[in-house]
Amino acid sequence: KQWYQRRVAVGAVFNVHGAILEVILGVPPLQTMGRVISIKHYLKVLHDSDDIHFDFVRTQLDEMNPTVLFHLRDVQKFLIWKVEHFSTEGQTCHLTQRNLEQVLLLPKKIYKYTKGMMQQFTELLWQESLPGRNGHSALIPLL
Repeated sequence: KQWYQRRVAVGAVFNVHGAILEVILGVPPLQTMGRVISIKHYLKVLHDSDDIHFDFVRTQLDEMNPTVLFHLRDVQKFLIWKVEHFSTEGQTCHLTQRNLEQVLLLPKKIYKYTKGMMQQFTELLWQESLPGRNGHSALIPLL
């Protein structure tokens, strides 16, 4: 109540840019959270190659469906990031950014993830979405 009285006395309104407000509140943007949820979904589908959804993804990839391609690029980005940051000897695999079909052919264990991995990757996506100077995020770390 005191804050409101001070604001009324001064007559000023402090409007915060949406990206800054999200950082202050510690809540990633909906677009970032949507991408992370999509990545999780695709990882679960890819982990079970007997699933009907796996066949659907393969068919859509063959047909070059732009929506599926977009989501698989995010999955590929996550897997490349995961291999770079969390792989041990014997768990490495070679992923390139050019070939999306290789995402469907990886060993099942590569599709597994932890909550901590997803939190760190969410932070990475969030930082990439923030306006910064020279392509670098202004705020590190976010979560």
